[in-house]
Amino acid sequence: MLVAMSGCLYWTLAPGARAHACGGSVHCRGRVGLPAHVWYPFHFTHTPVYEVVYTLVASGLLSGALISCIVDAFFVSLIIYQAAHLQLLNLMLASVGNQQRSGPAASSDRKRREAAGPEDLEDDMRRRLAECVCYHCDIDSCVQHLSSLVGPILLGQFLGDMVTISATAFVAIANNADSSWLLKYMSYLSSVIQQLLLYCWFGTDIITQSERLQMSAYSSNWVSASPRFGRELLVFLCRAHRPLRLTASKFYTIS
Repeated sequence: MLVAMSGCLYWTLAPGARAHACGGSVHCRGRVGLPAHVWYPFHFTHTPVYEVVYTLVASGLLSGALISCIVDAFFVSLIIYQAAHLQLLNLMLASVGNQQRSGPAASSDRKRREAAGPEDLEDDMRRRLAECVCYHCDIDSCVQHLSSLVGPILLGQFLGDMVTISATAFVAIANNADSSWLLKYMSYLSSVIQQLLLYCWFGTDIITQSERLQMSAYSSNWVSASPRFGRELLVFLCRAHRPLRLTASKFYTIS
């Protein structure tokens, strides 16, 4: 967010500073232009039209950058939230039948486990496995809803960012741009690349934590359990073989 806002500030303030440095004449304003190089159906180089249009364009750019940063931060937070749930599920699966407590509760827990019969321990392991299965189903549903929510938005952003990166690089090479122009567009490209990096980085966390579910389930104390528990665990292992992943409108995986 800091990189994007600093780049947008440079975009909005640099043309005004250059116009002021060259005297603020009509010719200078026409050569320097406005923060956004688009076609205007009127002459904007005369006062006070130049100041009004410049303020509106700069405000629009800053508002758009701020809204984009807020939306990206919200979506990335949701992705991190789902990855954290998967990490917690891994810990729950690995602790099935392997509950180890420390502190004053350790001795009482050990006595309770020794006093309990094999059937009680079996029921406790099956109950905890059922909780993990329900938790996994809830996480799967949340990931699917998140994909349907952010998928179309991310697809549009990714396509727009790729077109922007390609077009900017082509213009910079073809026009043999000066250092100020390159600095301006490199600041913009850095924010675009950072946006793609955040989504792909934390989208990979969901896939990584989901792929660990099989190993976490295998790390449970299934050896000392009954064959019934082993069959139930096998069903979960078959289901966890397909990792959860975020998709951009089913076109590609966000990773």
